[in-house]
Amino acid sequence: DASVDAAHSTRMRSVRAALLQPPGAHLDPGETAAMLLAVCSGALDKLPSNMAAEALRGGSGSPLVQHLRSAASGVLQSLSEESTVSVSTARELDIAVRLFVAMRQAELGGQQSTA
Repeated sequence: DASVDAAHSTRMRSVRAALLQPPGAHLDPGETAAMLLAVCSGALDKLPSNMAAEALRGGSGSPLVQHLRSAASGVLQSLSEESTVSVSTARELDIAVRLFVAMRQAELGGQQSTA
């Protein structure tokens, strides 16, 4: 199905954006895992692809990682310490990422209404 192929291609571009960080942009293993899990979950699919890629750029300074640090710092710590991602950590990450997406969508809606 063409829509499934398009969604998969968009998600793979986001995976690429998560992996291709600028030189010197540090990501610790927990942050990398959080970014990849967020992309693979499909939660970022609700954002325009350029906005999703922007949220993933900047290593530890990326908007998504900054949001996770402030809204769900325990998730990043758990991802760094757990040898296998626990169900509770995955759920907490999912909630934090969906909140991030909802906030970005609200920002986008606000920008469109003022334009």
